[in-house]
Amino acid sequence: MPDNNPSKDPAKSIFSDGTMLAKIFLAISILPLAFIFTLQYAAGLTECKHLYQYIPYFITIIFSLLALINPSIKIFLLSATVIMQAFLVEAAIAFYHIGIEKHWWQGVSADQNICDASPLELAGMPVSLWNFIYALIAGIASAYITKKYIKLKAGIE
Repeated sequence: MPDNNPSKDPAKSIFSDGTMLAKIFLAISILPLAFIFTLQYAAGLTECKHLYQYIPYFITIIFSLLALINPSIKIFLLSATVIMQAFLVEAAIAFYHIGIEKHWWQGVSADQNICDASPLELAGMPVSLWNFIYALIAGIASAYITKKYIKLKAGIE
């Protein structure tokens, strides 16, 4: 009979600890905001300043903190579900932003089309493309983490 004691396997221990996972979600949420705001304000580089594109990251921060404050299984699962969806919404917003920059479509207002003038680039790729990749990977990873957490809590793995 397999031993489902998560303390004997470090990977299982991490995936079964909702507080640790909430901290990981929090770090994953803060990192892109810290990066872009550092580029924009500290380094003086300009990027589209429409803050709607950062709302999903703020939502993930709020729900990560909620899961840290109340570490019950139900709250963690609710938070993890919202976080996963917020990351995927962020990926969709980033893709929309890429489309504006690449002239695949126009923004919904005249001032939004300012974003396509000279997108900020990093390693030869627009930051919006990096954001899309990051948010998509974060969304997929959060779905995997949540699935693993549920299986460990249910004793399936």
